[in-house]
Amino acid sequence: MKKEQLKELIKQEVKTMLTEKEANYSEAELNRVAQFTDRNQHFEARHYIAKNGSYEKLRKAYQALIDLQSALGHSPRGADKIRQDLDKDLKKYISKDIPNWEEVWKRL
Repeated sequence: MKKEQLKELIKQEVKTMLTEKEANYSEAELNRVAQFTDRNQHFEARHYIAKNGSYEKLRKAYQALIDLQSALGHSPRGADKIRQDLDKDLKKYISKDIPNWEEVWKRL
């Protein structure tokens, strides 16, 4: 195999790997996000999206907020500010990775 052919093959493989994540959320996944929101489980909805997108930093942060809320029995003061900061990153990531991200975001 020539060097140019190998380069082209690697490019194609990398492109495939990068676009694998780019898939529409199915109606079932959208409904799942909406169910979390309807039950006032906003952290869980965001955790679900972060987990599906393999956004590990965000998944851990949302899980920490869920754990804190569970331990205290309510959202601690300042949790909304933290969620807003995390939401900026989440929106940035899903807008790149998910073609129907507006629909996902609307369900939050």
